[in-house]
Amino acid sequence: MLSGCLAAPVASWGDDSGEISTSRIGDEVTISSDMNQYPGDYGPFSLIGCGNLDGDGNADKNIPAAKELVFSGYMANSILYETHSDDLKDGRDLGTVAAVIIDSMSMQAADEVVEGTGPKVFVKDWISPTYPTTASGAGLDPVKKEGAKFLSLALIPASENIIDGIHALETWHQAIEVHGYIMVDNRTSLTGIEKSSGSCSINIDENANAHVFVTEIRLASGVVSEDGEDKDEWAMGDVDYLGRWGFIAFFLLFGVGGAFGAFILSNMLLMRQAKNTAKTLMGEEGYKKAEKMRKDLRKSKKNKFDDGALQRAPPKKEPKKPPKEEKKPEPESKLAGFSLDNILSKGSSMDSTNSISGGGGVTVTAEAVNMVNQNEQMSQSAGGNVSGGFGGGGVSGGGVSGGG
Repeated sequence: MLSGCLAAPVASWGDDSGEISTSRIGDEVTISSDMNQYPGDYGPFSLIGCGNLDGDGNADKNIPAAKELVFSGYMANSILYETHSDDLKDGRDLGTVAAVIIDSMSMQAADEVVEGTGPKVFVKDWISPTYPTTASGAGLDPVKKEGAKFLSLALIPASENIIDGIHALETWHQAIEVHGYIMVDNRTSLTGIEKSSGSCSINIDENANAHVFVTEIRLASGVVSEDGEDKDEWAMGDVDYLGRWGFIAFFLLFGVGGAFGAFILSNMLLMRQAKNTAKTLMGEEGYKKAEKMRKDLRKSKKNKFDDGALQRAPPKKEPKKPPKEEKKPEPESKLAGFSLDNILSKGSSMDSTNSISGGGGVTVTAEAVNMVNQNEQMSQSAGGNVSGGFGGGGVSGGGVSGGG
């Protein structure tokens, strides 16, 4: 499942930045690459196949390439390319998406190599796809041993599906077959690689290298084909016997399910161990009391929670009451404007024969005014007589005397 996250980055198929594509017309291939500071189209390059390669490593470009050549052996090392060094200018190098080092032998012989006993090639740098710089590692460098027959192949994809399956090469130390054509510059016809007589398999007597236009890769784990339709087509994340989707189902069922089951089981065992320890420390009777108290506390908390939930419940909306009708003011009495004080305050200033008091509703006549004036004069004169009589009188001896 993690193969997509852990896989090495590789260039994509296309004509945009950081991508590569190839186009074939007859026995010539043009490469479109944008994997370093020199983007553009390169070629055309001639294809050398089973039909125009002889047993001495010479190619006749006037003869059709025909079938693909087969490069087989034990894969000792590999690399995938996302970009290339700006030092590279050969279009074939710039069209390379992967490179492999193969100990040349038949596929059957490579299958029989015991795991761990095959050649181990350590590479210090792989800037040039066909000329890696190797190191000895823990022992002698097998590439530099006398009689070594290693193929250093730069792999150029014939289709997008070859790039999609190129991650199959990340698994080293396995048998491999690369089907394709040697790509040569039009200025030369020498390949340095010989063809076995009577077959299309490559036969070398010493180390060799080549740029290969790849149409198919065969591995023990599957096939990477040009059209992606092989019945044993390799897919990222594929697993032997179970397959990719079978492995995912197995992982979910037994991995996740098993982990959950192990968690439940371990939790039960811990609870049982804690229970036994508590019984030992507290005694059987003390443990029962503590257990009862725990249950009571849990029940109390639950009841408190339920009460709080009820208290937090939103109040029910009361139905709206109809608005109260405003009471209309009752009509005033017909005598509401009568004011006795108002009439009396204006009594002395009335000059007209008939006048209406400020309060309204009462008519004051001249006769009424004269009567009021006469009453006032009589009151004043009577008051003076009383005052004079009392002022001249006195009390002397045993009688009363008055003055006149």
